[in-house]
Amino acid sequence: MNGFGLTGLASTGATLTDTYDGFGAHFALESVQYPSRQASGLHDPRIAILEINAARLDDVFEARGDEMQRIVAVKLDLEGHEAPALRGAERIFARTKPLLMIEEANRNPEVVKVMTGYGYFHCERHNGCLVAHSEISMMNDGFWVHPEKISEYRRLGIFKGDAP
Repeated sequence: MNGFGLTGLASTGATLTDTYDGFGAHFALESVQYPSRQASGLHDPRIAILEINAARLDDVFEARGDEMQRIVAVKLDLEGHEAPALRGAERIFARTKPLLMIEEANRNPEVVKVMTGYGYFHCERHNGCLVAHSEISMMNDGFWVHPEKISEYRRLGIFKGDAP
């Protein structure tokens, strides 16, 4: 709106996010912060609907040849759709075992299920280092580490403490 994005909705498996029902009310509340810039109404609030093809991360990177082998870290912030994206990256996590930084840390049960299924454990960042953390985290972002990477991360000085 007036050059600023308010929010976005996503659909996976043809189901709308649970925020869809409240989107109209949310949009109306936010719109008062962005009054029209022109009397013509050119910048009045509008809703745009875009259809974007989705692809599994595994398929995207396998199509690019050897690039999958170079993946050392992944950062995800998909507004609640992290678990489906992670399920679509099974081969990436199995082959290269990248460090994962993810919004909501370990508070999303589906993310926990996927990542522990891949053999990973959760960490928090303290004083610039990753530390294993098995309790529910209150940090904005969390990290998932594969045990095979611990010695490398220790050598780099980014992992401290005991592994679970």
